[in-house]
Amino acid sequence: MLFDHNGFTVDIPEDPRRVMCLDTRGSIEFSLIAGYPMVAVRALSELDEGGVPNPVFARLDPGVLQLEGGERELSAEQAMQHDPDLLLISAGRYPALPNATQFENIAPVVGIDPGSPGWSNSSNIGWKEALALQLNMIGRGEQLGSAMSDYDDAVSSSAATLMPVMAGKKVIIATGDTDQFVMMLDGAYPVDVARELGLDVVTSGPGFDAVDGRGQISLENLALFDQADLIVMQNLDTAEAVASPTFQRVRAVQEKKLLFLPYAFNSGFTITGAAYARYLADKLPAIMAG
Repeated sequence: MLFDHNGFTVDIPEDPRRVMCLDTRGSIEFSLIAGYPMVAVRALSELDEGGVPNPVFARLDPGVLQLEGGERELSAEQAMQHDPDLLLISAGRYPALPNATQFENIAPVVGIDPGSPGWSNSSNIGWKEALALQLNMIGRGEQLGSAMSDYDDAVSSSAATLMPVMAGKKVIIATGDTDQFVMMLDGAYPVDVARELGLDVVTSGPGFDAVDGRGQISLENLALFDQADLIVMQNLDTAEAVASPTFQRVRAVQEKKLLFLPYAFNSGFTITGAAYARYLADKLPAIMAG
């Protein structure tokens, strides 16, 4: 069976029995949705971040081995010990894989396309489109219906909770850095899912001319944050920029309308999206009522 998408053209087994995932994100979630039997995955350093369980690792069978070390530390010898017949890795992590040819000599290597903009080696066609295309390409298109049904159910129930809470409210989603912030813009996974819930996520308009081509905005241009009734922020407790007096003067910060965005929700498919939707529905009513 030929997998031919997003720069990866490789023959893969139609019915793999021993799949190994070389990253902690997209390849594992894709394998879960596809129903692939996994023998080993790269271990996650934190199974929960800020008290929020990683939704993908929560679904892993306990019998799946979790290997310590990042992509640069994983070796072909480690892979060979588990006798995989298919190796998967998020497309954006493939360049970090050392001696990729050695891995390819063990089993076919496929880079899983996240679909969402903002990730290296993404096709940028959208996460739903990328999921459907790749499932169909590996002959697992029948898995898409149940995966989307679970996601749609989570979105529907979460939207019903959020609608009365967030009506008329504007939201900004961003990442805190050392001396700046990175805005999540159109097509970003957390933005797309939040909009499906009915949230009015602001990605353009007054002040956004100060956002550069990489989505970065400096502290002196944070006036654009004042239009937000809620800020959803990655690195909320650790980024130096969050502690800056400039950010602390932002209206939503003053009003304590802030929500931590776990890294696990930055990218994904239906499992991550459903968990992210439920997370927003669980947290936002109390924050907005405060």
